[in-house]
Amino acid sequence: MQSIFPSRLDRTHVVEACLVGAVMHAAWQQSPRPERAYPAIDALWHTLLGGDPAGAEPVGPLSSPPVRLARVRDLTTWNDRRYRTREEVVDLLDRTMARIAEADRRTGRPIASP
Repeated sequence: MQSIFPSRLDRTHVVEACLVGAVMHAAWQQSPRPERAYPAIDALWHTLLGGDPAGAEPVGPLSSPPVRLARVRDLTTWNDRRYRTREEVVDLLDRTMARIAEADRRTGRPIASP
């Protein structure tokens, strides 16, 4: 997994990033452990492609490394489309955060914590 999650970046001067890179950067600010970003990667994938519009499982159980790799590829492919707009990416992030907040509210506990 390490080969798809860069670890040697100048994280102090990020100007723009792909969706997955931005999530990894945000998680790095909380912990140097890359696995801190895994629930967010899974939640984004579930929002985009999970087939659960009601958001019953915004994160679901943590995925295995091969599944997460496929999800990173899916998210990267979606994000890297030439016609993809910043607004679409921000909308995906907003919808994912809303799903997580709703699930947290329903269960009374944070589901995205490692």
